[in-house]
Amino acid sequence: MIAVIPPSSQKDRLDTYFYDPIFDGLTEKLESAAEKLKSLEEISVLITDGTHQTPKYTSKEEGILFLSSTNITENGINLDDAKYITKHEHDLLKSSHPKPGDILVSVAGNIGTACVFPNSLPECSVLRSVAIIRLKEGWNSKFVACFINSELGSKQVLQLQKGIAVKTFRLGEIKEFKVPELSKDEQDNIVLRYDAISSLNKKLISSVSKLKDSKHRIADAQLDATFANELGLEHFPPYRKQKVFLRDGALIERLDIPANHPDYTRLVDMIKTSPVAGTLADLVEVSDERYDPREHVGEEVHYLAIGDIDGITGQIIEPQVMPAETLPSRARRLIHSGDILIGIAGASTGTENMVVFPVSEDEEGWVASTGFIVLRPRNTVSVSYVCRL
Repeated sequence: MIAVIPPSSQKDRLDTYFYDPIFDGLTEKLESAAEKLKSLEEISVLITDGTHQTPKYTSKEEGILFLSSTNITENGINLDDAKYITKHEHDLLKSSHPKPGDILVSVAGNIGTACVFPNSLPECSVLRSVAIIRLKEGWNSKFVACFINSELGSKQVLQLQKGIAVKTFRLGEIKEFKVPELSKDEQDNIVLRYDAISSLNKKLISSVSKLKDSKHRIADAQLDATFANELGLEHFPPYRKQKVFLRDGALIERLDIPANHPDYTRLVDMIKTSPVAGTLADLVEVSDERYDPREHVGEEVHYLAIGDIDGITGQIIEPQVMPAETLPSRARRLIHSGDILIGIAGASTGTENMVVFPVSEDEEGWVASTGFIVLRPRNTVSVSYVCRL
């Protein structure tokens, strides 16, 4: 990028990204948010980060909570993958102990994400990837955290970051971050409105999630009933999810547990009783058509990995486009309209929603990961029918 900046607009930054057009008007928008802006350095009594040394971890039962940037979200602190350190290590990191009301900001990974350290959490320490901001009297921590997470805040974080290959948002940049100076009452009112909207949003998300679950359960039940009827069966056997079961060794064809689980064997035995039952091989053949990137050097290729397809909706999230010579080694399956991709890698690792993707004309000639098996329906066999199977 080439940036032409008049002297009147130049600041103490010489990196071109700081003047990228995406930041046009940012200063004006910030100034319109309040009569006066304050830097975080001006409104804070402390801006620091966590330890720069990786401590030795211990168990949750024996340790003290230790937070990193992966635990910081806009909705608060997520402890799903939290780590723990010994009491001795914790005591050595006194400058890395957040207090209730402090703002924690992620400075690595999802850079610029902020939340307030709550009263409900026990004492803890933080890693270097988390900055601690302790505000002066007259400032509402949640208001400042909300502003950091806002569109104006996010753009500031992007603009203030430094670095070329790897962007950083360290203490120096954090201190320059601007916040609208509002009265305490105005800050409190904004937080109340935010909390009300946030609460409603969580309820809506929960309701939508329940509706989706109900829809999938109803759809699955209807499909099961349809296929059972087609086979002349009243219904398929219910899933019991037994954790302990016995299997006659003389009947074993495979040694893996899923192939011998009663839920599977009962279903297969019932289907075999139908005179019209067959196998998937009667409907499709497995395609092993390969793509050799060495024959297409310089060409741009659309590549599909398992993670590029939403396991619930079956839609492409975002295709990858790259030169043929830079394709990963697993990008070797050539696919055509009418093919069906089955995510065998996801299934083998216990993915709840196995990827089943019918290839349309839009994906004709794309390249897929070897994590897929490619099924090609035989003549007169419906792609939609196989996908529903």
